[in-house]
Amino acid sequence: MLALFFGAGAAGALAALAAYPLPFVSGANAPALALLAAWAAPDLRAARAGAYYEGDLLGAGAIAALLLALPFARPEANWLAGVVGGAIGLLAGLGMNAASGVEE
Repeated sequence: MLALFFGAGAAGALAALAAYPLPFVSGANAPALALLAAWAAPDLRAARAGAYYEGDLLGAGAIAALLLALPFARPEANWLAGVVGGAIGLLAGLGMNAASGVEE
C-alpha cells in the first residue's frame, strides 16, 4: 500500500508535469484517490456482477467526489494528478483482487 501511495503520487505529478508547462502540484489528492479506488475496486466488481458485497460505496463515492472537487477550492491540488492517481488505484485494486483468487 505504501508503494501504491508513493507510486500514484509520483505518477500524478509526472502527468501534471507533462501536461502543463509550469505545474504547481502540492498535496496528496492523487495518492488518496489511488488508495480509495484500490479499496473500493473489489466492491465495484461485485456490484457490477450483481453479487452481494458489504462495502460502503456511497461513502467511497462521496469521498472521491470531494477529492476530485478539491482543485476547484485549492489551486495547488492538480485535477489531472487526481484522475491519474484514481486510475492507477483502480487498476491496482482490480489486479490485487484478481490475484487473490477469491471469487465474489
